[in-house]
Amino acid sequence: MVSVLVACQAEKTDLNSFQWLKGDWKAQFSDTSYFFEKWTMANDTSWTGIGGMVVNSDTIFAEQILVHQQKNDFYYRANVSENNGGVDFKYLGLINDSAVFENKAHDFPQQIVYYYKTPNRLYAHIAGFDKGKYRKEVFELQKEN
Repeated sequence: MVSVLVACQAEKTDLNSFQWLKGDWKAQFSDTSYFFEKWTMANDTSWTGIGGMVVNSDTIFAEQILVHQQKNDFYYRANVSENNGGVDFKYLGLINDSAVFENKAHDFPQQIVYYYKTPNRLYAHIAGFDKGKYRKEVFELQKEN
């Protein structure tokens, strides 16, 4: 993920460690369907964003997303209509060049992972057990700006 994130894990993580999120990202599935995320640094304690899925010009899934700091820890929060309030996933750190967030108590997903491939390409996946079966969804995102 950018040099700060790809560097040794012993370096101190701060909110600037997530600079690679900044911008508009899009995973095109077909001429009429795509997944998107848009991230901006909100303040000195959080990155905010929106994400969603568009099919035939209709948004079929939308979420408010946030990377925020609480004391010495970082969390990824997803707020979707299916949940009663936001769900936090704790940042576990940089594992195999990927930023890993986890919440084992959540129904699905239990894990959210971002891998910064190049300045214009980002891979993300959600994974975990869904109704007793392991499931993983992978998104290859291109930077739009």
